Amino acid sequence: MLPSTQRERVVKNMVWYALERPFSISAIEVSTIMLLEVSYGWSTELCGTAFTVVAGASLIFSAISSVLLSRKFLTESSVFFGANLAGLFGVIFLFDFGTGAAGLLLADGMVYGMASVANGIAEGWASKAAMPGTNFSLEIYRLQNTIAVNCARFVSPIVARTVLDFGGRNIYACLQLLIVFLGTATVYKTVKMVWDNKGEDEKQTPVLKKEEAMQDAN
Repeated sequence: MLPSTQRERVVKNMVWYALERPFSISAIEVSTIMLLEVSYGWSTELCGTAFTVVAGASLIFSAISSVLLSRKFLTESSVFFGANLAGLFGVIFLFDFGTGAAGLLLADGMVYGMASVANGIAEGWASKAAMPGTNFSLEIYRLQNTIAVNCARFVSPIVARTVLDFGGRNIYACLQLLIVFLGTATVYKTVKMVWDNKGEDEKQTPVLKKEEAMQDAN
């Protein structure tokens, strides 16, 4: 169990993550269609079908992560951080290395899918860390989370289209790289607290057991 100061930090970090993740996702939703139509000459119908496949990747990744967690092959913190690392790696394919539309869709699938996996864990952690009667209660977290998500979804399409219009695909990729990196850094700071606290618990366990044994003997 994390102390209250660290629980507050977890909630605040997840609010920041609720700003970073939707920004990246909304940018993908707008920019993918725009790039496919303008840069690669795809029809509207084909773009819609392609994005349906991209969105479907989130279902596949979510199902895989659920199996890994339910079978206890991986911990939540490992999946949380790993999903963000995989999304960060996927951003590389957004750069125009001659991969064309295939590279764009691969990147979108990885970033979009992994963000969906991480989002569920982020909301769960924040809800568990929230404490009633504090400035990081569940009600306050939900309010701040809603504001962060809506602000990101409002600003992101405008920024993404502007960057694409004036900078092209590679500058847009740099923007996504920055946002996803910031999100990954936020997640790392959060899971590190969990890992550090787990290590402290393991160090204290033998001592506690020894004290309990002495009390039982008395």
